[in-house]
Amino acid sequence: QQQHYYRFNVDQFSYAKANEEYYIQVGNNRFTKHGVSLDLYPQSNDDADLILRGNLTFTNPSPWPVSLFQLGAMGPVGWMPGLECTHGILSFDHELSGNLSLATSVTSTRSSTISDATTSSLPLEISMDGGRGYTEKDFGRSFPSLWVWIQTNSFRKNPGTSLFVSLARIPTPFFGLEFPGFTAAIWHRGELIPFATWSGAA
Repeated sequence: QQQHYYRFNVDQFSYAKANEEYYIQVGNNRFTKHGVSLDLYPQSNDDADLILRGNLTFTNPSPWPVSLFQLGAMGPVGWMPGLECTHGILSFDHELSGNLSLATSVTSTRSSTISDATTSSLPLEISMDGGRGYTEKDFGRSFPSLWVWIQTNSFRKNPGTSLFVSLARIPTPFFGLEFPGFTAAIWHRGELIPFATWSGAA
């Protein structure tokens, strides 16, 4: 499979403040708890030739509950000072609706408007109606030096069921000490079953 790498200037990024509802804006692309709006196209310095546009809506989300003492997937570890990265699950599983349009650009010599692009073929229209999704977020100053991440919600006989597993080397602010930690959970029929270092799982 070919990978496509799109570059953006720092001033093209924006995100929700602490008192605002979650969103991330990257150029003309917007990501929220309720859906995604995409307008990706290659520019002259991008390693990409794919034009991807579309809008997806998320309904009936299943978030990991967050409270003062349990910060979602991080549990009480989320309060540890100096964490380089914090992880959160916005929805274990939700329903999708909307459409995506894919086309291939003949050349990457583009200006700032998508109207300047030519394509090698007619756009491929893909309906996402009836699909299922999963949404998570990570924020901080860097990713762990070692990490493994697994997720699936493709259980045909049990739609809505989701499995999430994350393992990482977690640094502490105490003399550069690190410790291995993991957090995992099953979401099944509206019930959250967590397995994590902070919950005593081994």
